Amino acid sequence: MDSTAIKNADERALLKEHHVSSSFARLCRETFTHNKDRDCTYASILKSLISGELPEGLSLFNGRYFNIRDFGTLGYAMQSAANLSQAAQLAMRYYHTAEPLLGIRLRIETDGVYFVMSNDYQLSDIAYRLVIEEILSLFPALLRSLTGQTIEPTLIRLTFARPSYAALYRESLGHAPEFACEESCYGIPKHALDLELQNSDASTFALLDARCQELLQIMAGQQSLANRIRGLFLQRFLAHYTAKGACRSLNMSERSMRRKLLQEGVSFRELLEDVRSRLAKDYLCSTRLSSQEIAELLGYSETANFRRAFKRWTKRSPEQYRNSDASMRNESACRTAHKSIVE
Repeated sequence: MDSTAIKNADERALLKEHHVSSSFARLCRETFTHNKDRDCTYASILKSLISGELPEGLSLFNGRYFNIRDFGTLGYAMQSAANLSQAAQLAMRYYHTAEPLLGIRLRIETDGVYFVMSNDYQLSDIAYRLVIEEILSLFPALLRSLTGQTIEPTLIRLTFARPSYAALYRESLGHAPEFACEESCYGIPKHALDLELQNSDASTFALLDARCQELLQIMAGQQSLANRIRGLFLQRFLAHYTAKGACRSLNMSERSMRRKLLQEGVSFRELLEDVRSRLAKDYLCSTRLSSQEIAELLGYSETANFRRAFKRWTKRSPEQYRNSDASMRNESACRTAHKSIVE
């Protein structure tokens, strides 16, 4: 067995020991490390924390690197909502499309709004605490990204005992939490739900709401491999735009993926080109997203690469397509663009 295989086997054993699911483990590449280190895995982070190689409380500061678009299609949909209430309701409705690390539900009471977090995936204590800290650090950045305002928490309650580095919570979150509580939650003022969002756009919201619903259906049902891969593209985690990244998410080898796709009469590249082409036309026809934003949504590292691809698909630039009668004013073109990604 080579060194890579041994390393992978050791990491799988560690994840199993801490009750970390495969869907949770693979997310570390896109969320925990914020795409800065493609070779970093959640297992290696967990191992480093246990061994003391990484300082405890480190995850409390990950939120400062957060971008709402890290949530992919769901993130873009949230930022196009009319107000924070609509964004929060949408997030709860499609939370599972982001392959959640914890269970999260929204509770609205007369004295405030509470995001309640639960260990639905039976993580070990250390893994659960690590993820709770990661998510807590995201809340201030997420709310500021959506509203353009700093929304101070009204309370933070956590189910685990007070750790030795508890002072870091106030430093990171601006609020000292209560420990050893019956539930873990993050509270904000109720009036914050009425705050209008910076990038609100009704047409973009409607389109991306539909795409999130489509993704939820893909994840819930028995789908062909081709449609499962289309679902990965809809999520817009950047690693999924490579065959290697898709295989990692699907827990299969590239050889197996190619063989099964061949049986379905399609290749990975053909799937990627088809979904990108459809979504690009969809966004240009029905939203005010810029070419740069669309390129980012479609997983292009450079806007110029998207523009070249789009001209190859349509013989027109994105601007020409958006401004032409055939795309913006011709209803049949828009209906074609709105067709489901799933076949």
